[in-house]
Amino acid sequence: MLYSTQQKFCAVALTLALLSACGGGSDSNTSTPDPGNGGTQPPDKVPDLSTGEASAKKLRKANASDFSTYLKNGVYLVQGTTAYQDSGEVADSPVADAATPEYSSTNVQEQAVDESDRIKYDGAHLYIANTADFQTAEGEHKQSVRILKREESGELESLNTLVTSTDYYARQQLYLQEGSLAVVLSNDKFGFFIEPAVASDVVDTSMPYSYSRDFAVTLADVKDPSQGNITHQLRFDGELIDSRVIGDSLYLISEFAASFDGFEQDGEDLELANYQKITETDIAELLPKVTDLKTGTERPLVDPATCYMPDEASELNGYHRITSVTRVSLSDPGSLTTTCIASRTEGIYMSQNNVYLYGYYYESEEVTFNDSIQTVIHQFNLAEDAVNYAASGKVAGRLGSSNRNLRFSEHEGVLRVVTSRFTEEIGRLHRLYLLENTGDDLTVISQLPNETRTTPIGKVSENGLVEEDIYAVRFFGDKAYIVTFRQIDPLYVLDLANKNDPKITGALEIPGYSSYLHPVSEDLLIGIGQNVQDWFLDGPLEVDDEVGAKVSLFDVSDISAPSLVDEKVFNGGFSPVEFDYHAFSYLKHSDQVFRMTLPVESWLTENESDNTVNWYKRNELAAFEVHTGETPKLQYMGSSVPQQQPDVEVSPYIWAGDDRGVLHGDHLYYVHGNFVWSSLWQTPQTTTGPF
Repeated sequence: MLYSTQQKFCAVALTLALLSACGGGSDSNTSTPDPGNGGTQPPDKVPDLSTGEASAKKLRKANASDFSTYLKNGVYLVQGTTAYQDSGEVADSPVADAATPEYSSTNVQEQAVDESDRIKYDGAHLYIANTADFQTAEGEHKQSVRILKREESGELESLNTLVTSTDYYARQQLYLQEGSLAVVLSNDKFGFFIEPAVASDVVDTSMPYSYSRDFAVTLADVKDPSQGNITHQLRFDGELIDSRVIGDSLYLISEFAASFDGFEQDGEDLELANYQKITETDIAELLPKVTDLKTGTERPLVDPATCYMPDEASELNGYHRITSVTRVSLSDPGSLTTTCIASRTEGIYMSQNNVYLYGYYYESEEVTFNDSIQTVIHQFNLAEDAVNYAASGKVAGRLGSSNRNLRFSEHEGVLRVVTSRFTEEIGRLHRLYLLENTGDDLTVISQLPNETRTTPIGKVSENGLVEEDIYAVRFFGDKAYIVTFRQIDPLYVLDLANKNDPKITGALEIPGYSSYLHPVSEDLLIGIGQNVQDWFLDGPLEVDDEVGAKVSLFDVSDISAPSLVDEKVFNGGFSPVEFDYHAFSYLKHSDQVFRMTLPVESWLTENESDNTVNWYKRNELAAFEVHTGETPKLQYMGSSVPQQQPDVEVSPYIWAGDDRGVLHGDHLYYVHGNFVWSSLWQTPQTTTGPF
């Protein structure tokens, strides 16, 4: 088998994301009729244009003319620059249902809102998005999904392979819904790829890498997985921000940067000549398109007459980016509708009834320097066949760098969000905001800390500043849990029962930190992170010091005094769950026993006879039980370890971030790379495979 030698390096040049709103005033000094829209007379001068300065002003439904002007002005303003620029509810957080399911499913933030992952399992068939697959005979890159059947004995049998694309995409994520498999193929939003020098024989048989700003959706009929077939293949212009599935609807949130390659580079009066060119351009040439790869037909993804733009934008403002919220019916993929916004989006949070688009901007007026970095939030209602604008709001600060959607939660009509920013007076300021929809505004109704409850979120250092950053946030009903860290791990418990008076009720300090929190019940909380020491402060590590991935069980039944029940440390290791909660699997086994798994990768050493030290890598799927009776307990059951292949020295590195676990009854399945190992729950260390 030939493995790709391409290596991916991500260079993230974070700048402030712009969610467009009003720019200059509404008056115009140009005599050009309908500037930016290709009026009957070409403009005789370039108006004094300004980019749509980002703010949290509300949006309005644009007409085709206004949207065309706004977009064309934006394209004109960014000519000569790089088109791509980085930017720097009904259901609560998931906890086991009252019923006892037979098998685990994808770990998600909100019940009834499915999230994509590299595997999906329906109790009978396991679908795995292959990480690499090359057809060496023709040198053609193929991305595919393996389908494995689970036998009555619990063993797995390879059943079918579906080729989902012959184009290169960095990510291949799956949804499975009532006999329909949706494969979302995309590239990372931030980053570039470097292909290193490789041997000539590899070059001859490997596909050259070409990076394009598009993403794709492949739909397959898998009612009979052994005869599964591709039914639809769609390619979308732009970059995928995120996706979700609710019921029969697949929601794709994407961003497109409009560009124009007809600008002149030489000649007289270039500014006017190029402005005339862009105003005379058909707006359809600047819009994102969706292509049906099976039929070869292409059509606009958005309709300018149904897009949203900043309410106070004038004909002198412009912005070249479009955010699209596209709904695809999984049962009728031809039924595709898109809501577009003339803005850029950093990320999303989705509840069962709403999608919230958020981004960052500088507030240059009416606020202090400490509050200048703002997060703007646009709320859209999810109807059965439409996505409609509802309200906009803003809060000071940013959302961190990992699992940012977990900093949001919608509960009983209230949006809760936690932000962070740096201030000169107190250091890092972490703040919880509660917002409500009041017409077309998302209005802050309370926040914490505040003038009455001044205790900061984060421990105050000897210098009087908060130097701890937030590593994890999780909402659960009317409570929130926040972990901050610098030297130790304060776990804060917040009571949100009174939406007008949130408060910190308790805190627990332990070494290390948790970067993912998972509620087991009202009384118990799992934390997954790192057990670390600051050797600058504590001195060199001792031989028996445990530093590595850590699993903790917290008792939060008394919200004023959270406590640590037990913990397990994997020396020298990390878990992908720390940055991707889809790698975490859990299953309710009985009323008082919950089972869970998480992948762990450890780098360990062994001493050789010649006094040299040899480093080696260990991958495992760690299995735990949480007992919830009168005496809570965290029990480590052992780990499933994949057998190393004979040619391990020349095999490619398999990244643990793609590892997954599946629980079904007393069977445990460990997906490592493109293969699966099986074991029994009571003896996870005894494996069969690979399948």
